[in-house]
Amino acid sequence: MSIDQWVADDPSVPPDDILYRRVPRKPDFIMVDLLTGERRLQESAFRYKDDGMSVYRRARLSSRDQSCSDLPWDRRSYLIAAFPVSSVREAGGGVVDKEDPGDATTGHAHALVRTPSPPPDKAAWRQVRRSLMQQAVPIDLLAA
Repeated sequence: MSIDQWVADDPSVPPDDILYRRVPRKPDFIMVDLLTGERRLQESAFRYKDDGMSVYRRARLSSRDQSCSDLPWDRRSYLIAAFPVSSVREAGGGVVDKEDPGDATTGHAHALVRTPSPPPDKAAWRQVRRSLMQQAVPIDLLAA
């Protein structure tokens, strides 16, 4: 995708909307802090693909009376990382809606977290990822 076609952010996505990201229940993605017992998300939980990092928007799920528990992920294999859109933007990233036609149930809520320019924009992504590692909260639907 060329820089001319790249849309880094959609300002109509509200900053207080919450984004959900699927995170495998593996040590490379999430670790338990031995001192506090809190789960800490690792860098690998926030991987960036060619078109952005895949997420789901809470507001779009809610518009159809859905929640993060309706996302089609195996709860035994995955946790959910939840973070506000503002944490992406404060770090220089953006959010754009991108429906997932392969997901008939919740695909309408799919979106992408993006950097200001098309990949590989590694320096910009490091900054966004660092912010997400600090602000994202792991949600364990098995414990709910």
